[in-house]
Amino acid sequence: LETYRDGEAEKELPVWRMIAAPARTLAARARALVASLSAAGIAAEVLEVRSTVGGGSLPEETQPSFAVAIGGGA
Repeated sequence: LETYRDGEAEKELPVWRMIAAPARTLAARARALVASLSAAGIAAEVLEVRSTVGGGSLPEETQPSFAVAIGGGA
């Protein structure tokens, strides 16, 4: 509770760090993952998505995010 009281939740608590992460940071992480996968010969691409924040007090809240789609071969 001290973390919330002191206004440090976004810095100290992993869930709030993730929720507060700027979209540009998430996009950069996704691009880096795609680059690593591509270097290993795995087809992948970055997709713009809306992610659900979670349950509890924010059950229907979404925010812009990025996903990595991994290509499959059959």
